[in-house]
Amino acid sequence: MKTLKTKLISRKFLTALAGLITGLAMIFGIDEAVISTVAGAVISVGAVVAYIITEGRVDAARAAKAAENVGKAVEAVDAMETAETAADGQQSGGIAAGWTDSDISPDNQ
Repeated sequence: MKTLKTKLISRKFLTALAGLITGLAMIFGIDEAVISTVAGAVISVGAVVAYIITEGRVDAARAAKAAENVGKAVEAVDAMETAETAADGQQSGGIAAGWTDSDISPDNQ
């Protein structure tokens, strides 16, 4: 389905479609000014649609990459915090960081 969509909005297909419409219009005796207007409109709309879709895909890829980078940064910060917490626990004799002996002594319960 995606391949069909891509082919239908390709500039080559739209150019061929404009040629077909132009040829049929000439066969049926439609005024040349109308033929030129319709052919130009088909090509113009096709180009704009193709541009919008392409830019949308580029923006989506850029956003996905940014989200991936943010995820990596969060993982790195978490790893650093885990390492610091482990280091603090070892330095304070096994007591969690930010706590003191008096916080966990039986006298305070």
